[in-house]
Amino acid sequence: MSPISDSDADRLGQKARKGGKLPHPPDRDAPLPEVREWLSNAAGLPHAVRVETVLRPGREPEDPIVLVLSNDLKLRCPHQSRLQQARTLQAFLASESDGIAQPPYLSPAEVGDFYTQLCRLGTAASHADPVSDLHERMAMYVALCELLRGSLAREHRYTTIEAMKARPAFNRAAAENQNPNAPVMLLDHLDGGRRYVRASEWVTWLRFAQGRTVDESGLVARMAELGSVRADPQAWNADRSRKVHLVLYSVPEDM
Repeated sequence: MSPISDSDADRLGQKARKGGKLPHPPDRDAPLPEVREWLSNAAGLPHAVRVETVLRPGREPEDPIVLVLSNDLKLRCPHQSRLQQARTLQAFLASESDGIAQPPYLSPAEVGDFYTQLCRLGTAASHADPVSDLHERMAMYVALCELLRGSLAREHRYTTIEAMKARPAFNRAAAENQNPNAPVMLLDHLDGGRRYVRASEWVTWLRFAQGRTVDESGLVARMAELGSVRADPQAWNADRSRKVHLVLYSVPEDM
């Protein structure tokens, strides 16, 4: 079934593309509500759910992009290049929306139209707030993490730190998808469910998966603006023959 019905096309004043699944996109001077409507229908969303806005922290193919839906669901894509090919665009929309979006397999021209309208609705890098940018990137990173239950309470701190250190390394190769290792996120079940990520893995992901230059002292200040606390837990083993420590960032509560 075509994601845009004949009645939708008539209402938007769009003629169907010959041999395609979508009508032509809105004119260059069309109002943004029309752009949202076209994108929502092209994405195969139900009429009750629409694309509200698009967040683009940067313009490069390796930069992330986020589609915010009217039901508050955020479809986060780590690299915009995934939305520039029919196969990965279709898989991204269906997977990130948990099947709410059911787009057809589009032609290359239709994929180009879809991406152009995303860019049109999106926020350009020159207008992006660096703190908002970091917030979106961290939300994407958190979604990649594997959860480890533990606690930084004194009696559990040593075993928890050891468990985090024992995880397969999330290094440059992992960040560049050369191995399947995932970053770790600690769920502190004795501290109200507060979550933490390893600072070294977070910085590795920013540098090698996102291509960002990271000033670690500046990052501490930016993270504080997000509501993230930098922690440096340390602990001794039972006979005090070995001391371990990690540098962590707490995950903001709104993620």
